[in-house]
Amino acid sequence: MPKFELKDEQFARQAMMYFVLFPTSFFLFAPYTESSFILGSIYCLLALRKEYWVAAGTWGMLAAASRLTGAIVILPALWSAWGNWKQNHQWKVWSAPLLILIASISFPIYAWLELGQSLFAPFQAQSQRFHGGFSFPGVNIFRAFQQVLAGNYVSTNLFDVIFILIFFWLGVLVWKQLPRVYGIYYWSFMFLYLTRIADVYPLLSIMRYVLALFPAFLLLPKYGQNPIVHRVIIYLFMISLLFFSAQFAIWGWVG
Repeated sequence: MPKFELKDEQFARQAMMYFVLFPTSFFLFAPYTESSFILGSIYCLLALRKEYWVAAGTWGMLAAASRLTGAIVILPALWSAWGNWKQNHQWKVWSAPLLILIASISFPIYAWLELGQSLFAPFQAQSQRFHGGFSFPGVNIFRAFQQVLAGNYVSTNLFDVIFILIFFWLGVLVWKQLPRVYGIYYWSFMFLYLTRIADVYPLLSIMRYVLALFPAFLLLPKYGQNPIVHRVIIYLFMISLLFFSAQFAIWGWVG
């Protein structure tokens, strides 16, 4: 993807390096769904850009099957399919969102037919696990900052606030500078991150979940052309990666 979008091999390698060195990138190697979800999402968006509709749907199925919120990848697929449909009226464009829809509803249907649970049981289970729900966008940031001021889990909530604000700003740049399909994908997930809220950690593992906002890393090589900026990014990322991975290794809360 970086090479396709940036049209420059050096920039592509730089974008990949920033992503691999990102402070919470160790979750890609931990027993979490980040790796499979991000793999599916990256290739889904790339296939949408190349108008490989069945491939986009297949990779989107992997993303949607990896986690409940993976179903959101259907939104950029719908946007891309609709844009192409208006010009060419080819039915094959709808194969991408259709395949993603099938993967998205498969587990709730399984829970209903085989386990006798409600279709919403998987979502309810996840909500109960974190004692969370949804609120007006941005309320979770305010609550997390309140937790910091109250002295409750200060470091975790403070880092959560910093991460969400940085990626909010990067999201504005993604919307302005990258092809629209990336903006649709990015802000679909950002809207979710801004509206869900939990009790202890209002931003609910945002340091881990921002890994899904990988289009932001396509922008960094542009600013990394400045040697000073490049070094600041590398040093800051590496130090933070060491800190957060060590924190994770000793059973400290990271995300």
